[in-house]
Amino acid sequence: MTAEYSGHVGAVAEDLAVDFLRLRRYTILARNYQHRKAEIDIIARKGDTIVFVEVKLRKADPQGASPFEAVDTRKQKHIVRAALHYASTQFGHGVSLRFDVIGLTLDQDQGVLNMMHLENAFQVDLKYFY
Repeated sequence: MTAEYSGHVGAVAEDLAVDFLRLRRYTILARNYQHRKAEIDIIARKGDTIVFVEVKLRKADPQGASPFEAVDTRKQKHIVRAALHYASTQFGHGVSLRFDVIGLTLDQDQGVLNMMHLENAFQVDLKYFY
C-alpha cells in the first residue's frame, strides 16, 4: 500500500467520522490540527465540552484486534499535549475536555464497514503535562 493510497483512505475515514459526529449534533471546530509531533484528527464541540477525536481505520482482524488498541499511551500523550495547547490558545483555561476515539473496521470479504464511537476513551492526569 502506497503512502498516497493510505493517506486517501485515512482522509475518507475521517470524512465518515465527521459526518457521524455532525449527525449527532457535534460542531466541528478543526480537522488535522498539528502541534509539535502530534496531530489531532478532529476537534469538535458538544455542548460545553471540547472533544478531541482520534480516528482509526483497520482491516477486520480474525484475531479480534481492535482499532482502539492503536491508540496506546504514547499516542495518547501526544494527543493530550496538542489538545492542551489548542484549548489554551483558543479558549483559555477552565474549559471541559474529552478524548474520544472513533474506530472503523473494514471487512473487505463481506464489504462491511463498522464504526464505533468510544467516548472518554482515555483520561488525562494533568500532573504529567506540566
